[in-house]
Amino acid sequence: MLLAWVSLYIQRGQLEQAARVLGALDEFYQQSAGALVPSERADHDADLAAARTQLGEAVFAQAWQAGQAMTIEQILEFVRLNP
Repeated sequence: MLLAWVSLYIQRGQLEQAARVLGALDEFYQQSAGALVPSERADHDADLAAARTQLGEAVFAQAWQAGQAMTIEQILEFVRLNP
């Protein structure tokens, strides 16, 4: 579900929101030892590259780190409040 929000944010040009959710997802996957299924990996990688390229490294890194600091509940609330 959150990967769909990332793609939507990318399509809308809401790149900082996308980077924040990507950072949160990365942290969640690391903590849970989870991984994306191969069918999701290509979309994830494309969204990640688009956000990083269009935002620039400094802005992307700031949004990414903000996302990594969030709990899964916080990122779900963020998505709810930032449609």
